[in-house]
Amino acid sequence: MVPCEVHGSTFDLSGFDIFKYLHLIKSSNPTAIEWLNSHICYYGNNDLPLKKYVNENFSQLRLFFHYWGVFSKMRNRYVLGKEQTTYKKYLYCFRGLLNAKFVYHFNEVPPLSFKNTVDKMNDKNMQINLQNVCQAAFGIQPFVYAVNRNDSVTLQKTYMELLQ
Repeated sequence: MVPCEVHGSTFDLSGFDIFKYLHLIKSSNPTAIEWLNSHICYYGNNDLPLKKYVNENFSQLRLFFHYWGVFSKMRNRYVLGKEQTTYKKYLYCFRGLLNAKFVYHFNEVPPLSFKNTVDKMNDKNMQINLQNVCQAAFGIQPFVYAVNRNDSVTLQKTYMELLQ
């Protein structure tokens, strides 16, 4: 941190190591790939040849296990065996599971948009289940995201169906 003369504030500087980033891309780092595929572009053109290269040459195995790990970790830590959990945790679990299934079935980098991933999976039963979860999540008061044990059991059954 460098002191700033205006009102005694400080400002934060950060750098970007292009060589480190290219190494992460080469090793199919999911975060680096998601950042590259993001629609948010602060400066310049986001339609890079690097994006095309990554989407054609990523490691299916590495991405699959990353997303499967996200699903497993969230499920084990926040969903299974808890008296109450949040809808947000369920949606994180669904995102990890759907992205893992997407990579496995399509051998493509999954879309960043949760809705686009669900739509491309083209599984009507899964879409209905996710719509029910979202309806329940957004139909409750803000900051009160608790799921009772019965709802938790129902959602866990939905996970098991998605795993098949």
